[in-house]
Amino acid sequence: MIILPIVLAMLDPGSALIVLQNGKPIRMVVEGAADIQSGRKVTRKTNFRLASITKQFTATAILLLAKDGKLAIDDPAAKHIPAWPAYAKDVTIRHLLTHTSGLPDYDNDVPDSRPQLLDADVLAFVQKQNALLFAPGAKYSYSNTAYAILALIVEQASKQAFPAFLKARISSRSE
Repeated sequence: MIILPIVLAMLDPGSALIVLQNGKPIRMVVEGAADIQSGRKVTRKTNFRLASITKQFTATAILLLAKDGKLAIDDPAAKHIPAWPAYAKDVTIRHLLTHTSGLPDYDNDVPDSRPQLLDADVLAFVQKQNALLFAPGAKYSYSNTAYAILALIVEQASKQAFPAFLKARISSRSE
C-alpha cells in the first residue's frame, strides 16, 4: 500500500491538499481564505492558478517528445504553433524551456480576479504583443508565458490534450 500526499496548491493563507492511496483520493483537506479581501473561503472547487507547480511536468513532456522524435529542442516554436507571431520567429523550444525566450510574462498583465486562464489565452496574449523583451538567448527572465506555450507544443506534437499526454506518459503507477 502506497500513500502519496500531493499538494494541489497553496494560497497564502489558504490551501488545499489531497492524499492518494493507490491512485484513489482518500482524504482532501481545504482550509483558509481563497480571497483575503472578500473573505471567500477555499473549497473543493476553488480554482488555483498552479503556474510553477506544473513546470517540471511540462519540461518532462517536451523531453519525452524529443526522445520520441516528435520534436527537437532547437525547433523554432513557430514549427509547432501555426499562429506564432512573426516578431518571435527566432524563439526556440530551448529558449522556452530555459526562460530565455524574451516573451513578456502574461502573469504581469492578468488581474488576480480573472477566472481560469487557458493556454490558448496565453497564445492570444503573445499574438497581441509587438516585440520580445530581448533577443532570444540574450538573457534570463522567468516566464510563465513560455511554459503555457510549451504545453501547446506538447499538444501539437503529441496530437493529444496536455492532461491526456501527462496521464499516459508521466502519471505515477504503483504496483
